[in-house]
Amino acid sequence: SSSSNNNNNNDDDDLRFWEEAFFGSLSKALGMFSRVSATRWHTDLEQAEALDRQKKVLFGQLGAFAHNMLEFGMPVDPTLKFVQKICSINELTPEDSTMLLGIVHAAAKTLGKSEQPPQRSNEKLTTTTTTT
Repeated sequence: SSSSNNNNNNDDDDLRFWEEAFFGSLSKALGMFSRVSATRWHTDLEQAEALDRQKKVLFGQLGAFAHNMLEFGMPVDPTLKFVQKICSINELTPEDSTMLLGIVHAAAKTLGKSEQPPQRSNEKLTTTTTTT
């Protein structure tokens, strides 16, 4: 059980890394739009269009980050939690959240990852060491 606590701490550290990287990337991507956008909205429509643009940038960034997390070895469950957290913080629609979670499931399937963190590596090690 100490190893499972260790895995949780590693997952937490990994999630912190991904959160910092995500928000840094998002901030940079949104910064490109803010230079083009007016700082004051002349109409409600302009403000709505800007918010829509921000949500689209967020959606694209989050989808790419979730896929990269899996590519770089993050287990599926913490990746799903990461996506859910970012969706919640940024008040994405339930439809957008569902689509992003679907992207994680599809990417995990493509990469051959299971929903549960892999625990077979220890079993393989014991099997290999006991085999003579």
